Amino acid sequence: MKKYLNLLIKLLAVTSLSVSLAACGTSTSEETPKESAEDSPVTEAVSKLTDAGTYKAVGVKLDDYIVESDSTKGYTIELTEDGAGNLNFGEDNKGPITSWDNSGSFTMKAGVSDFTGTLKDGILYLDLGDGIVICFAQDNADLSTLKVISMDEYKKLADTVVSDVSAIAGEYKIYALESEGMCVAIPEGELEFTINLKEDGTASVTVDGETEELTWKLDGKTLTLLDQAGNISGGEYDITVKDGIITFFVPGTNGEADIYEYLVTKDADVSGLHAVDPSTLEN
Repeated sequence: MKKYLNLLIKLLAVTSLSVSLAACGTSTSEETPKESAEDSPVTEAVSKLTDAGTYKAVGVKLDDYIVESDSTKGYTIELTEDGAGNLNFGEDNKGPITSWDNSGSFTMKAGVSDFTGTLKDGILYLDLGDGIVICFAQDNADLSTLKVISMDEYKKLADTVVSDVSAIAGEYKIYALESEGMCVAIPEGELEFTINLKEDGTASVTVDGETEELTWKLDGKTLTLLDQAGNISGGEYDITVKDGIITFFVPGTNGEADIYEYLVTKDADVSGLHAVDPSTLEN
């Protein structure tokens, strides 16, 4: 739809600005930045003392689940108090960890590889790139909040067609845009893009004050919007909806990056999107 295309152009402008701001923040300055409490040697030392230990692979993060996988069995990470350690991925030992830090988001370097992730309360999510995130945990970590399931259970969930429309129905508003690995939150009032999915199977899409009445259907996580003639509306996009978050996936063309647009309900848990507030980026 043309209105989606116009919105995408605006979103790209927001992202380009945010990325440029982020790039400016990494430039070298003659001034020595003031040391914050989070970056102080004392804070870093406490982080290493607290988080040091051995972490064993629990499974691979898929959607909201930690899926047990034979391929990750035996994977371990040992973090030592001096900021080093050892990374062991099953039969392929990646060798010593030359450095790690958890004073901000978790970072780790092993050999020539750089990793990022999160580490809290003995549970480590390590991003291997290409959308692969492995969950590790210490023996004494509380795993009760994790949704750990087998691969067979996950396949059954993925094949389930959601029939309870009341679980999906609601108003979704634009929240963030992701491109080239950076997810940027859209400031309140910056853009108008809402989708209202109603329990009677009708839907309305509002972009910049223009509203179109549609119908919708759901197959698994795939959301399809149809115009009054029954044709797919915005069919050039891959649209999914789960746990109060609608994701528009727009594949890049002619060397352009892929784009993800996120619309969320007011009660959705958006912590997993890790969206950055543009106003916090340094210039």
